[in-house]
Order: sequence, then structure tokens, then C-alpha cells
Amino acid sequence: MSLPADDAASWLRLVALPLSARRKHGLLRHFGHAAALFEADESALRAAGAEGDVLSQLAAARKLDVARDVARLADLSIDLVPRGDPRYPPLLATLEDAPAVLFVRGRLPEANRPCVAIVGTRRASAYGELVAETLGRELAGVGVGVISGLAAGIDSSAHHGALRAGGYTAGVLGTGVDQVYPKSNAALAERVAAEGALISEFPLGAGPRSWHFPARNRIISGLSRAVVVVQAPTDSGALITARLAGEQGREVLAVPGNVTDTRCAGCHQLIRDGATLARGADDVLAALGLERLSASELASEQALPLREKPPAAPAPLPALSPPEAKVAGALGLVPQSIDDVIDTTALATPEVQSALVTLELKGVARRLPGNRFVRAT
Repeated sequence: MSLPADDAASWLRLVALPLSARRKHGLLRHFGHAAALFEADESALRAAGAEGDVLSQLAAARKLDVARDVARLADLSIDLVPRGDPRYPPLLATLEDAPAVLFVRGRLPEANRPCVAIVGTRRASAYGELVAETLGRELAGVGVGVISGLAAGIDSSAHHGALRAGGYTAGVLGTGVDQVYPKSNAALAERVAAEGALISEFPLGAGPRSWHFPARNRIISGLSRAVVVVQAPTDSGALITARLAGEQGREVLAVPGNVTDTRCAGCHQLIRDGATLARGADDVLAALGLERLSASELASEQALPLREKPPAAPAPLPALSPPEAKVAGALGLVPQSIDDVIDTTALATPEVQSALVTLELKGVARRLPGNRFVRAT
């Protein structure tokens, strides 16, 4: 634990507050530090927008005895990394709902290390486990950090692959970092903590409650420049991670599989809806705009064995009318309904409908099932 004990106690009290990450961030933005928040009087708290239940929750948290947890942080070599700390992952920090504090066993990825999340079903087939292990091994082997959730199935295979390559991998947990779920992954968790990190926003001792896992998925995608779904049925939590990735502006890729296997149905749905097809590590690197260094370049390079590809010159857009240009600007990788586009552009319904038809014909927009639209160029 690198924070002084008094600071750690303040951050632990903040973690205990039953408030959303956004609300905690708003309070921290006002007071600057957890200690200042808990030292503030009622008038200062009200000036920061804290009223009613929030005031009583702050009062209760201020009285919490966290000495035992502060000692456990030190005993278990667990770091507390608050948002705003130089060690806090910069990509994750850009999210409005980024955790106020991360509990970390191990080391967070370096700021210059590109990270990719590999996720999928717990009930993976031999094919899915092989693909996940191969992707994890090949990506970690060229310096990409492999992020996953330490669950059974696809997650475990991705972590194992990264470890076999001697690369970096981090497991984002739906429990406290002093807990392992499933327990069968205890040995894997120790290896991940030793070679990379176990990361959680949940307090020490927190068990695997059902709502923890969808919440932790935003951290998995938030740490990553891309999310690769290897094998997932249509009701899989991995699709939540993919949706969050799209909302966060990350690349979304999916691995195709047997069309008769329901465990691959979610991946096929993602590909149909515009996710990038992932056949191997090179597809993932291409989606990130990365390329491997040659053997001669490796001999002289001290950094990762990757570099950013020079951006290709964008294809010129066809001539667009003002309404068409406005609608094109509103489209992105996340599928939108006509009503979504109307809300964004404030154009009349006929104008939006006409523009979308024209943009389809000009190759600027794609229509997806359910009458949703994405940008095609």
C-alpha cells in the first residue's frame, strides 16, 4: 500500500459510500480529496450539492472504523489508486463513471502499453478456449496487455495465453481483490497478480454479488483500446462489455464460430451489427492501427515491439447537402434509430429519413436490422 494510512482510511470510507461513481466524482471534483470531503461541515457539503440521504450517508461513513482494512491492505500488498493519482490508467480516467478508487494487487499497465480485452462465455467450447488462449498468447507476445475478468471459460483461457507468452495481463474482478471467484481460479489469480494485476472497485471482503459483474464490465472495456468477444451466446455478459466498449468509443471485434452453436450466436450478432471480424491477433492489431516491428527494427528499439501505423488518407466523402452532412456527422459505430438521429440533429423527420436513404446510396451510412444506422466510412 503506497498511500499513507490516514489517506487510505479516507478513500476506504469513500468506497463505502452507497453512491454512484459519477456522484462520488462530483464530490471529489468539488473537494479535491476524500479527506477534505469527510472533514467538510454541513454547509460546505450542501454547497457541493449534498443533501438529505447523502448527508446522512456521509455522516455514517465518517464514523466507520476502517483500521482493520487499512492494515489488511498493507499485509496483502494491495494498493489503493484514487482517480487523479498519476498511476490511475489514463484511458479509464476519461470515463464519466470511472471508479473513484481502484484496489490493485500487482501493477497497473504502463500508460504506453496498448491493452485489449478478451471476453466471452464461461461455458466455452474447446474451440473457444483455443482461440482465446491463442489470442492472449499472440497479443501479449508483442507487448499488448490482455484484460479480462478472471471468470471460467474464455476469460481464463485468455489469461493463460498471456501468461504463457510472459506478457502482461490483468483480471478485473466482480469481488474484492482479496477474494477469488470462482475458487477454482485461485492459482491463476496468484499468477495474474504476480505478472500483472488483479483490479477491483469493490471493497475488501466483497463477494460475488450478481450486480457486481455487469458493473465491472465497464472497467474491463474502459482499460482497453479494443474488446474482442471470442464466444458468447446472445444473453452473455460479454455482450454487455461489447456494448459498453462501443459507447466508450473503443473498437469492438468478434470471432466467428459454428453457426449451429448457440455459444457463437452473440458473436455473429455483433458482426452482423458492424463489429470487426477477428480471425487472429493481426486483425486485432490492424483494428488498433498497430503493426509489428521488423527484426532489424527490433534490434534497435527499446520500447514495445509495436508501432502505430501511419494513418491512411481518408477516402473523400461524396458531395453532401447540409442535412446529409449533419446526419452523417451524427452517425458513428454505435447503431442508432431514426429517432436517435432526429434527437441529435434537431432536423425534421422527413429530412432525416431522406438523408439516411441518400447516405445509404452514397455508401456513407449502413442500415442494420431493426432499422438502425451506423457510419460506413
